[in-house]
This record gives sequence, C-alpha cells and structure tokens, in this order.
Amino acid sequence: MPFREFLEKFREENRTYHYYYSFEDPPGVLKEDVELPGLMDDLFEISIVTYWHGYGTLTKPHTDSMENMMCVYEGYKNFTIVPQYDREYIYAGWNGLPDNYSPVEFVWPDYQKWPLFEHARVKTVHIEPGDCLFLPSYYWH
Repeated sequence: MPFREFLEKFREENRTYHYYYSFEDPPGVLKEDVELPGLMDDLFEISIVTYWHGYGTLTKPHTDSMENMMCVYEGYKNFTIVPQYDREYIYAGWNGLPDNYSPVEFVWPDYQKWPLFEHARVKTVHIEPGDCLFLPSYYWH
C-alpha cells in the first residue's frame, strides 16, 4: 500500500481496521530528523531503529526477543504491558498461535474466557511527545 493511501485510511469514518506502517529505518528525509535520546546511545548498542506510524492501532499482545525503547514524537501511545514472569496467565501460544503471542486482549480482557489472566500483573503506560518507554526483552505488550 502506498504511504499516501495509508494516510487516507485514517480519514475513513467507522473504520473497522487498525492501520500501522513499519520501516526498519525512518522513511526518506525523516531519517535525518530523528534524533535518538542520548540515553540510548549511552546504554545500548543499537543495531536497528524501527519507525512505526499509526493511529488507533491495537496489536495482538506479543513479546520481542530484543529490548525496545518506544519513543513518541507526536500524539501519544498507550501500552498495556505484562512482565514475562506472568507468562502462565496469558495463554501464550494458545490454539496454534506462535509461542510469543497471546490471544487475550490485554486492554479489555474477557475474564470469563481467560480466567487466569486475572492473576497477571498488568500495567498501563501512557507516553506523549518526548517520552520514551524502555521495554525489556520478552515483556508482553
């Protein structure tokens, strides 16, 4: 999908899909404008910068095998996170999903369907422009 068409999708009223765009590097001239927080250079060996652009996105809860530093440049982002130690409560890999995905909707969980999830230590984090959230590897988000 061309980027122009992607941006037009956000204007659709009553849309039923969440759209987001991912690049391994920020696109075009935007790459020159992105400055990583100094903390990142001081603490991490950065091997990849992934640029995500979206509005109203909600992805299936999953883990990543690498640390993540989520930074907001415009707008805001809410994260619902669960520590990797609570894996037994989130039904990882259930019914054929990959082992690093959960079928439970962390934001609005159905406790009737997923009763063990009530034991998970769920945290919600709201970040705004200039904020960054460090997410250790294997944290559910």
